[in-house]
Amino acid sequence: MKVIAKMRRMEDFSYAKELLEFFEINPDAGLKRMSKGMKQKIGIVSAFMHKPDVFLLDEPSSGLDPIMQNKFIELVEKVKEEGKTVLLSSHIFDEAEKTCDRIGMIRNGKLINEVTIDELRHSCSKTYKFELKNAHDLEKIKSAFPTSKYNDKNNQVTVFISDDEINWLINVLYECELRYFKEENHTLEEYFMQFYGGDDK
Repeated sequence: MKVIAKMRRMEDFSYAKELLEFFEINPDAGLKRMSKGMKQKIGIVSAFMHKPDVFLLDEPSSGLDPIMQNKFIELVEKVKEEGKTVLLSSHIFDEAEKTCDRIGMIRNGKLINEVTIDELRHSCSKTYKFELKNAHDLEKIKSAFPTSKYNDKNNQVTVFISDDEINWLINVLYECELRYFKEENHTLEEYFMQFYGGDDK
């Protein structure tokens, strides 16, 4: 790290020390004896310690344990609040959802789609899961929403609808007895698989 700091002509090493403490790194430990996760943390500190305006990060949290992944996300949020730009390549969906404002899907080297996190969270498509107390109510749901998923054994239903069908769902359920009802949040992984789940073209 001192070599990198010298290459960047850093005169103030205080922020680097702060980052070392934040990621619980012993700077005197030999690099060759470090684990993959420890080496990854060294790489993160090296990328952030000179406070650049633009960050280009490739799988930055690979090899980190969950606690350190959360610390990395916290660090990214901090530099974003400072007005810095972060370009991040990652296959960790939870990390991307928590750190990115806009996400691009790349397939076969081409950008095939872009979506903002707000668009993903406020999608017009909704998914609701519920369980009915009575088996005969299941037939009402099947008649109203034939394309939904059903578990006849447990009277469980997963309904996929658009925003303008919510009132219709409520009207149908009004005459049914429920054990539970909840909305399922659409995840980045589900959105991602819409583009990657099929055969390559």
